Amino acid sequence: MKRILALVLALLSCVGLLSGCGGDTAGDPADAQTGDGTRPSIIRFSADSTPKIDPAVITDLVGSVCVENLYDNLTYPDETPNLATDWEASPDGLEYTFHLKEGVKFHSGNDLTASDVVFSFNRFKTIGQGFAYLFDTVEECVADDDYTVRFVLAEPLGSFMGIIWHLYILDEETVMANIVDDGTYGEYGDYAMAWLLDNDAGSGPYTATEMVHSDYFLASRFPDWHMGWEGRENAPEQFQAIYLTEPSTQQTMMANQELEISSPWFAPENYEALDEIEGVELAFTTWACTQYIFFNTQAAPTDDLNYRKALSCLLDYESFLGPVFYGAERSVGPVSSAINGHNDSCTTYNYDIEQAKEYLAQSRYADTYQDIELECFLLDSAPALEKMMLSLQANCAQVGITMNIRKGPWLTYQEQISNPDSAPNVSTCNITPSVNDAASVMRTLFGSATQGTFENPTWVSTPELDERLDTAVTILDTDERNAAAMELQDYVMAELCASAPVADMANPYAYQSTYIDWPVADYYNETGELKYYALGMDMYMPDISIYTDR
Repeated sequence: MKRILALVLALLSCVGLLSGCGGDTAGDPADAQTGDGTRPSIIRFSADSTPKIDPAVITDLVGSVCVENLYDNLTYPDETPNLATDWEASPDGLEYTFHLKEGVKFHSGNDLTASDVVFSFNRFKTIGQGFAYLFDTVEECVADDDYTVRFVLAEPLGSFMGIIWHLYILDEETVMANIVDDGTYGEYGDYAMAWLLDNDAGSGPYTATEMVHSDYFLASRFPDWHMGWEGRENAPEQFQAIYLTEPSTQQTMMANQELEISSPWFAPENYEALDEIEGVELAFTTWACTQYIFFNTQAAPTDDLNYRKALSCLLDYESFLGPVFYGAERSVGPVSSAINGHNDSCTTYNYDIEQAKEYLAQSRYADTYQDIELECFLLDSAPALEKMMLSLQANCAQVGITMNIRKGPWLTYQEQISNPDSAPNVSTCNITPSVNDAASVMRTLFGSATQGTFENPTWVSTPELDERLDTAVTILDTDERNAAAMELQDYVMAELCASAPVADMANPYAYQSTYIDWPVADYYNETGELKYYALGMDMYMPDISIYTDR
């Protein structure tokens, strides 16, 4: 099964500083803009890599931002209409029928019809990358007529309406006109994957203008976007993802008003410096990413429940929220508080040395734990996370536990956790859910299908647990499904304690508050709360206003 590879990107939020050199803004595409005032009508934001703009392969932030603005989906992530005007599900939850908006034009000028939806679904499933694994239970997509499509499922999936937005609709005619006949996908050649590295085949609010690899990607407004621009007159004429990694470079560009929105991956001190720039403010959102400490439940001594509970009480959770996880909130249970079905009264463990000693005394290793060395794996590119693990190491020493911290690259970590015999006793990672549904998140974290991956390195799965998880995701009634998910959250914390959820992560941005209005910032500034956005939607360009005369 393909995994939520966006995690790899999200993990860097804890790293603080990314290595490498930032690209420049060669070509100055902003010079060509038509702002009415003194500045161009463009939103420039930081990218940590050249964006992938093929909807079939994206999983990271910058790719998600670009694709969300280049393409349309049937519904938005909040389940409001986009290309679909309305929809209905069969009583058994095995069929979903969508009625399409008529008159929608692709960037090519071609009409968007049900055939394009079927083509896009088949391409997505056939390529099998990105978020295609979410559609494993969907057997087929059928065009009942030019403006009606039907999805047929092998079994009910309560979160189906929560995943359908991951299907972006491509222009079949344009894709087929640009295939390379290399035999990879039979008559579909390479499915135009090479062409779609630099171009788009969408109908979204923006269209690809220029891709300069390792430098920038530029997109421009699509005047015939089906949602229209009425009421969005101040939306940017263009947006540009600029390859930048060095905090100092971004700080200079923000000061010179050459960058509108910063990276969300900096260390706290970098944001504090950005916040000192006149006209620059900070805003925070969340993608429901949670930072975890994972325990290998199959290896001594973390194969003992009380030992794992003791470790959970040796984590000084509150001390990590500022210096390590900027803007984060303390986790309550294994599912982020931003996710539908989160249990806010879930069993939790607090920093308590004496309680840890009591759990150790109740463990199978009460008489021997001081003689057993605990093995911890830490990514060698994560200095911020090292602060957390060194704190845990010191607290372990207070109760007589020796914890060895071994560093290595991401690939080594993946190899080690793939087998319970080689997986470390303790590791840390964070996970960004691709579905706003607690039952789905729980199955990802604790189901046997993901065992041995970075989402589930605990090896805690059992047939009984699988049955409960698999049943929960098939419940069609949202309240009932959430109730089942809440029970599961408390069960895994109280009875399994396979992980210690540490922090519900925040996404901090610096932005130009003088001349852009950004709903993300407005919400945070008005409420002081973190609002959940599906990955990429916090920079949905039609919702941002830029004032060229300020």
